[in-house]
Amino acid sequence: MALSYVTANPILSLSDLRLLIEQQEELLGPLRDIGNSGYTTVLAFDPDEEPPSIPPAIQLAVDGQPKPEHLVSEGLGFVEGKLRELFVYRPTRMSSKAAV
Repeated sequence: MALSYVTANPILSLSDLRLLIEQQEELLGPLRDIGNSGYTTVLAFDPDEEPPSIPPAIQLAVDGQPKPEHLVSEGLGFVEGKLRELFVYRPTRMSSKAAV
């Protein structure tokens, strides 16, 4: 499995980062990992897999808050210029309560 990597501008908002992940999944397959290079957020996608039918959700980690179900990846990435712990997950169904 050879992954394809995409870097994300560190000043993206959480919703813009989610949109970028969704757009890249359509082209490069499902997200497998999120992390950082020290300067940008780095996203790894699996081009050997079909694009997911359910778009991802992303949320900031909060102390004491459990990890979301159906976790795709967790890691440190930049949101609005700050390095933050992030959870990317795939909701089981579309809901107005899903994180951005």
